[in-house]
Amino acid sequence: MASEIDVKVAEVVMGWLEVGCKHIPSGQPDAGTEFVPHGVPPVPPHPLAARRQTVPDYSSDISAAWLVVEKMRERGFTLSIHTDYIVNDCLYEYCCIVWTNTGGRDFSFEIGAETAPLAICRAALAALKGG
Repeated sequence: MASEIDVKVAEVVMGWLEVGCKHIPSGQPDAGTEFVPHGVPPVPPHPLAARRQTVPDYSSDISAAWLVVEKMRERGFTLSIHTDYIVNDCLYEYCCIVWTNTGGRDFSFEIGAETAPLAICRAALAALKGG
Protein backbone atom coordinates (compact mmCIF):
# COMPACT_ATOMS: atom_id res chain seq x y z
CA MET A 1 0.00 0.00 0.00
CA ALA A 2 1.21 3.50 -0.78
CA SER A 3 2.88 5.33 2.08
CA GLU A 4 2.40 8.95 3.08
CA ILE A 5 5.44 10.00 1.04
CA ASP A 6 4.08 8.13 -2.02
CA VAL A 7 0.81 10.08 -1.79
CA LYS A 8 2.77 13.35 -1.43
CA VAL A 9 4.90 12.51 -4.48
CA ALA A 10 1.75 11.69 -6.48
CA GLU A 11 0.32 15.12 -5.64
CA VAL A 12 3.37 17.41 -5.61
CA VAL A 13 5.68 15.84 -8.18
CA MET A 14 3.44 13.88 -10.50
CA GLY A 15 0.55 16.37 -10.46
CA TRP A 16 -2.22 14.06 -9.28
CA LEU A 17 -5.21 15.87 -7.80
CA GLU A 18 -6.79 14.25 -4.77
CA VAL A 19 -10.57 14.07 -4.80
CA GLY A 20 -10.73 11.54 -2.06
CA CYS A 21 -8.20 9.13 -0.79
CA LYS A 22 -9.56 5.61 -0.51
CA HIS A 23 -7.51 2.98 1.29
CA ILE A 24 -8.28 -0.59 0.27
CA PRO A 25 -6.96 -3.16 2.75
CA SER A 26 -4.23 -5.52 1.59
CA GLY A 27 -5.43 -8.90 0.45
CA GLN A 28 -8.37 -7.38 -1.42
CA PRO A 29 -8.45 -6.70 -5.17
CA ASP A 30 -6.87 -3.33 -6.01
CA ALA A 31 -5.35 -2.96 -2.55
CA GLY A 32 -3.66 0.40 -2.06
CA THR A 33 -4.47 4.09 -2.17
CA GLU A 34 -6.59 5.47 -4.98
CA PHE A 35 -6.79 8.95 -6.43
CA VAL A 36 -9.10 10.26 -9.12
CA PRO A 37 -8.77 13.36 -11.29
CA HIS A 38 -10.22 16.53 -9.76
CA GLY A 39 -13.97 16.85 -10.25
CA VAL A 40 -14.56 13.24 -11.26
CA PRO A 41 -17.12 11.36 -9.17
CA PRO A 42 -15.37 8.35 -7.63
CA VAL A 43 -17.90 5.73 -8.70
CA PRO A 44 -19.43 4.61 -12.00
CA PRO A 45 -21.48 5.29 -14.07
CA HIS A 46 -19.54 8.53 -14.61
CA PRO A 47 -17.44 7.95 -17.77
CA LEU A 48 -14.23 9.24 -16.19
CA ALA A 49 -14.53 7.06 -13.08
CA ALA A 50 -12.38 4.49 -14.89
CA ARG A 51 -9.46 6.92 -14.53
CA ARG A 52 -9.06 5.90 -10.88
CA GLN A 53 -5.53 4.78 -10.23
CA THR A 54 -3.67 3.20 -7.39
CA VAL A 55 -0.78 5.34 -6.17
CA PRO A 56 2.50 3.65 -7.14
CA ASP A 57 5.02 2.75 -4.46
CA TYR A 58 7.35 5.54 -5.56
CA SER A 59 9.47 5.40 -2.39
CA SER A 60 10.12 1.65 -2.42
CA ASP A 61 9.90 0.52 -6.07
CA ILE A 62 12.78 1.65 -8.30
CA SER A 63 10.70 1.43 -11.48
CA ALA A 64 8.08 3.74 -9.95
CA ALA A 65 10.83 6.05 -8.63
CA TRP A 66 12.22 6.30 -12.13
CA LEU A 67 8.91 7.87 -13.20
CA VAL A 68 9.67 10.57 -10.64
CA VAL A 69 13.12 11.11 -12.17
CA GLU A 70 11.56 11.46 -15.63
CA LYS A 71 8.92 13.92 -14.37
CA MET A 72 11.60 16.02 -12.68
CA ARG A 73 13.62 16.08 -15.92
CA GLU A 74 10.52 17.38 -17.71
CA ARG A 75 10.39 20.17 -15.14
CA GLY A 76 14.01 21.20 -15.72
CA PHE A 77 15.74 19.38 -12.86
CA THR A 78 18.67 16.98 -13.01
CA LEU A 79 18.95 14.13 -10.50
CA SER A 80 21.81 11.74 -9.89
CA ILE A 81 22.04 8.78 -7.52
CA HIS A 82 25.17 7.82 -5.60
CA THR A 83 25.94 4.99 -3.19
CA ASP A 84 27.72 5.11 0.17
CA TYR A 85 27.59 8.90 0.34
CA ILE A 86 28.14 11.29 3.24
CA VAL A 87 25.50 14.01 3.68
CA ASN A 88 25.82 16.41 6.64
CA ASP A 89 28.38 14.12 8.30
CA CYS A 90 26.05 11.08 8.05
CA LEU A 91 26.82 8.10 5.83
CA TYR A 92 23.83 7.06 3.73
CA GLU A 93 23.55 3.97 1.57
CA TYR A 94 22.09 6.16 -1.18
CA CYS A 95 22.15 9.84 -1.98
CA CYS A 96 20.21 11.78 -4.59
CA ILE A 97 21.75 15.01 -5.79
CA VAL A 98 19.36 17.39 -7.52
CA TRP A 99 20.10 20.63 -9.29
CA THR A 100 18.54 23.13 -11.66
CA ASN A 101 19.21 26.52 -13.18
CA THR A 102 15.86 27.08 -14.87
CA GLY A 103 13.20 29.67 -14.22
CA GLY A 104 15.53 32.02 -12.37
CA ARG A 105 16.30 29.30 -9.81
CA ASP A 106 19.84 28.05 -9.45
CA PHE A 107 20.45 25.55 -6.68
CA SER A 108 21.69 22.07 -5.87
CA PHE A 109 21.58 19.91 -2.79
CA GLU A 110 21.95 16.35 -1.54
CA ILE A 111 19.38 14.11 0.15
CA GLY A 112 20.33 10.80 1.75
CA ALA A 113 18.22 7.71 2.42
CA GLU A 114 18.38 3.99 3.07
CA THR A 115 17.20 3.14 -0.46
CA ALA A 116 17.55 4.74 -3.89
CA PRO A 117 13.78 5.15 -4.44
CA LEU A 118 13.37 6.89 -1.10
CA ALA A 119 16.30 9.22 -1.82
CA ILE A 120 14.75 10.11 -5.19
CA CYS A 121 11.38 10.89 -3.61
CA ARG A 122 12.82 12.99 -0.81
CA ALA A 123 14.99 14.94 -3.24
CA ALA A 124 12.12 15.59 -5.67
CA LEU A 125 9.85 16.85 -2.90
CA ALA A 126 12.58 19.08 -1.46
CA ALA A 127 13.44 20.50 -4.89
CA LEU A 128 9.86 21.50 -5.56
CA LYS A 129 9.79 23.32 -2.23
CA GLY A 130 12.65 25.48 -3.48
CA GLY A 131 15.74 23.64 -2.41
